[in-house]
Amino acid sequence: MMQTAKQFLVSCHRGCTERAPENTVAAARDALRLGVDLIECDVRTTADGHLVIMHDSTVDRTTDGFGPISGMTLAQVRRLRIRDTRFASVGTHRVPTLAELVKAVDGRAGFYIDTKDVHPAAVKRIIRDPKVIAKSFAYISTDEALLWKQHIPELRLMATAPDDVHTPKQLQDFVTKFQLSALDGPLTLTKEQVAAAFELGVVYIPDTLTLNEGPDIWLDVIARGAGGIQTDRPTALLSFLRKHGMTH
Repeated sequence: MMQTAKQFLVSCHRGCTERAPENTVAAARDALRLGVDLIECDVRTTADGHLVIMHDSTVDRTTDGFGPISGMTLAQVRRLRIRDTRFASVGTHRVPTLAELVKAVDGRAGFYIDTKDVHPAAVKRIIRDPKVIAKSFAYISTDEALLWKQHIPELRLMATAPDDVHTPKQLQDFVTKFQLSALDGPLTLTKEQVAAAFELGVVYIPDTLTLNEGPDIWLDVIARGAGGIQTDRPTALLSFLRKHGMTH
């Protein structure tokens, strides 16, 4: 059975990259215009302790600079320009800080924080609005679960079920051990596993980020009990959900 519109969450991977470069303020604003529930962003820490939005560990692929984020100061990062030749606005976008992204979103959506290289205490200093925290998730490695719960207990944690989790009971044990509120994958979780997690209040929000992402994959994960989808194709996904009476 398909989820209802009120239950189903749409997460825009690195913002709406259909219209703007990934992990930019412009991509976040475009995602907001579409009406998504979550904006996924990758958070890293500069050499002087500032939180910036960047997927890769280096700036080489997405900017006009070179080198690791962890070896650069915020001032050095601010001098960079985003490089994405798909768009006419090449060179006009900068690498945003987490604080700038939070300000731009202004509580209109939650965050799906991919914790690439960041301490939860630093995130807590920036995302202060309880309403924003309540509708956001932090995607973590399980060895960091306790640390995140200690610093931001109200922030919902998301992780990936390991390959050796095969049964509904094993999945329940996994989410309970790490105090998870969401699972992002794998895509092969069974309907029974997803239902067992849901019994514990855990929502399944799989990544459907493949070259052939589209209705076939979306229908499959929804049939498995997904309560949301993370997508690189938000416009098409929202149209699909509206067609099936599931959307905003």
